[in-house]
Amino acid sequence: MTEYAAEVRQDVLIMGNGTSAGGTLGRVRINGDGRIYGSSDCMTFRCNGTAVVEGSMRSMNAKVNGQLSVDEHFEAEQLKVNGGMKVGGGSRMGQTHINGDLSVGHSLSAVKMTINGTVQVGDEIGVEVLLVRGRLHAGGILYGRDINIKLFGDFSRVSSITGQVISVSTSRLARMIGSPRVASLRTEHIEGDEIFLENTQADTIRGRTVIIGRGCVIGQVIYSDQLKIDKDAEIINIERY
Repeated sequence: MTEYAAEVRQDVLIMGNGTSAGGTLGRVRINGDGRIYGSSDCMTFRCNGTAVVEGSMRSMNAKVNGQLSVDEHFEAEQLKVNGGMKVGGGSRMGQTHINGDLSVGHSLSAVKMTINGTVQVGDEIGVEVLLVRGRLHAGGILYGRDINIKLFGDFSRVSSITGQVISVSTSRLARMIGSPRVASLRTEHIEGDEIFLENTQADTIRGRTVIIGRGCVIGQVIYSDQLKIDKDAEIINIERY
């Protein structure tokens, strides 16, 4: 992440409805409805309500209880959202926890990300450690070291997934409430060292250790060490290399 220069920064406080100019800022706090005109570079950002940034935003530590909309690029070393966040451009994050919805127009990168809700990204997602409980949509590839997707709600879709450890399963909540619509993941290709899948539709799976669970429909599985297949899974072709 980018270093923050030690310089004089002006704090911003908005109570109720208000606006502020962007620029190099210190602590930004919005309690109500706030709008920042222009790109902003702040040390901390707190929003209890609704905030709109007309430009890009960068912060060391950001916390949102409500809704945050950033027109262009967003960058934060630490981010926590209880509600929703929309970024028009791309986004770079460090430690991230979101309870709600995240929408990113272009690519998304993060060190560690936990999402309880829905994430929708226009391009690729690169996260070292990712945990999603809910739905995931990505226009490009999803790649990382440890990818764990616990499906809930409607179907999820991503063009391809690459990682070391990849797990796709039905969330515990979905099983408890007995949702009439089975949550599923649709993708073209999955490749990793250790792969566990449930309710996944894919053209090709390639891995060292592969476990194909219930509800999977796979075109081809290519594995090297171990392959386990549930009796309710459907696989057209199997190849060992």
